[in-house]
Amino acid sequence: MLTKLKLIGIFLLVSFTLLSCTTVNYTQPRHLSGHATWAIFPFTNYTETPLAGERASSITAAILRGKGVRRLRVYESPYQAKNFLPGAQKPITRAQMLSWARRRGAMYAVVGTVTEWRYKVGIDGEPAAGVTLNIIYVPTGKVVYAASGGRSNDSHKALSYTGQILIYRLLMPVTIG
Repeated sequence: MLTKLKLIGIFLLVSFTLLSCTTVNYTQPRHLSGHATWAIFPFTNYTETPLAGERASSITAAILRGKGVRRLRVYESPYQAKNFLPGAQKPITRAQMLSWARRRGAMYAVVGTVTEWRYKVGIDGEPAAGVTLNIIYVPTGKVVYAASGGRSNDSHKALSYTGQILIYRLLMPVTIG
């Protein structure tokens, strides 16, 4: 009996710890077509970490493919390809994004921002990530799903792992079939 109580206590402690490390807000869950063509754009980087937006959008693309998106078109700015300096890419407007996605027959476009992507300063150096993402229905330009969240982890985890878990949780309410 004591063993069962210990196991329940450990389970509750681990569950509370996992939930307390992540904060996620999202709109109503959605069911979207995996047979449709999707477009994804580099996320806008509002951090001091070079290429954080590209990292987050790359992780998002992999998760979308894992959830069932079969045709995913990844936008790469011609300016970005020639110039690898952080922050050197020219921003693309929403109208340009939608135009690019429409020319490729995309039904959905994924855009986002990165608000935190770093190791916190201190003894432990915890990884921390903050991401906002929107899924836009390209024919109308309306946002059909939006989510934002932040996550920190213990110092034994990589920043990429922390970002991956966060983005996965942001996309959990979206079913793709």
